[in-house]
Amino acid sequence: MAVLDIPGRERRADAGAHPQGGRDAFQDRRGHRLDADCQRAVAEVIARYGQLDILVNTWETGFAPGLEPGSDEEFDRLMAVNFRGEVLMAKPRVPHMPRGGAIVNVARYFGAIDPIPGGYAVSKRGVSLVLTPTLAAQYAPQGIRVNCVSVGYVWNAVTQLVHDRQAPGTSMEEYRKGRTAVLTALGIEGDGWDVAHAVAFLASDQGALDQPGRT
Repeated sequence: MAVLDIPGRERRADAGAHPQGGRDAFQDRRGHRLDADCQRAVAEVIARYGQLDILVNTWETGFAPGLEPGSDEEFDRLMAVNFRGEVLMAKPRVPHMPRGGAIVNVARYFGAIDPIPGGYAVSKRGVSLVLTPTLAAQYAPQGIRVNCVSVGYVWNAVTQLVHDRQAPGTSMEEYRKGRTAVLTALGIEGDGWDVAHAVAFLASDQGALDQPGRT
């Protein structure tokens, strides 16, 4: 397993061993905004493992800045990481993927069917509704399927960071209960593991029967 991330972000390659195959994992935090970075990352994966079966595109940066004057630089950065980065990561990997390989993109609910203002939503909507079906059509003749998990409201580290801004004067427990009551019909909220299970299904043999290009 290879865990590729954005420079400067502190994340761990927790999968020190693959749960089934016992393989090691390595982390590369040198970025993916340039085609050369993506080519280098693919070459390193092939050199280490000799094959590349699955690509999970979870690249993401930024919150939800608007499109007001003066925001061009931030908008370009969001599109470079959140949208163009996923294109660049798929392109060099496909020649090394066997038939039956899978690409799973990860986007956001409010970038698709519940849009919000700002460049972040534009970048994630592009992944859900434009990039995924386009790549699915392009790579289907090679036996490679492409799908997307469009993540809804989930409880994670980023959610907790905005607690003081969204619900000042409340405890973290009160904030979480209030979120679920307002944001979800069932009054429950998922977490990162729910997203991971959905991604794992689409990348697995069981997910091979799911129609490519779907979000």
